Amino acid sequence: MAITTASLGASKQEPESDPIALHIIATLEKAKRVMKSGELAGGTKFTSDQIRRAADKLCDSGLLAKHQRSGANLYHLIKHALLPEFGIDAEMLALDALLDEKAILKIADDRLDRDFLARDQEALDSVELVHVPLWRVHFSESWEKLKLLGFIGGGEKTVIDSVYLHAAKLTFAYFNDIEGFEFLKDPFSKRASEIGDLDNQDLPEFKLIAPLKLSLNRALLKKIQPASEAEAALKSRYKIKPTQSELVFIPMYRVKYRPLKEGRARTLKLDGIFGFEMLY
Repeated sequence: MAITTASLGASKQEPESDPIALHIIATLEKAKRVMKSGELAGGTKFTSDQIRRAADKLCDSGLLAKHQRSGANLYHLIKHALLPEFGIDAEMLALDALLDEKAILKIADDRLDRDFLARDQEALDSVELVHVPLWRVHFSESWEKLKLLGFIGGGEKTVIDSVYLHAAKLTFAYFNDIEGFEFLKDPFSKRASEIGDLDNQDLPEFKLIAPLKLSLNRALLKKIQPASEAEAALKSRYKIKPTQSELVFIPMYRVKYRPLKEGRARTLKLDGIFGFEMLY
């Protein structure tokens, strides 16, 4: 539900007449994330019960949404379009899609299947932007340094780093500026800190983006594995200590082709930054 000026005016209860409701709305507006009733009551003269009753009324009026997690009620403004049922509790770190649909259509047209007379054998059917969820797992990794001549140097070396895994398939995300993005079930790097991942100078930096501005696919979000599974996948291959995990998103265009005569329909996945084909 999109919140408009008209819909706010049509609320069953005007929050302007209730100081508790005003406090809740102002706090959630500033935080731009889900909050528990106890958090909303913090630093005020209001009790958690008063906050919860007022928040529930705001849910009835269409201003707030409520989600239960581990027995606690989480509240957020509907206009922020958060999805706490999928772990999207606030603005999310994401890469911007630098290529718009027009640019992707040009790339997709160049990849049409054509015969030896350059006649089209298929046609573009649809183009859809989807932001793909990844787990970014931060970790520390230690190993013994080699001793020169058997006795010089040595000691332990510790590196702080992060890697990215597809949040549903738990495959490892690689990137290079020649082949683009690739997802591998079994990484070929000797150490986790040597994986050529998305912390790459050729990629833009991740930035906080409101979920409303991301193209999120609910079917894909339902398949997201817990962060603990992503950490376990990393620990099963490398001697690392996970320190933190967070969801991030990268833009992908799903391009569908249909055959003009014979053949099968096919789908091409292109990243929304450089237009490379994404393999996973």
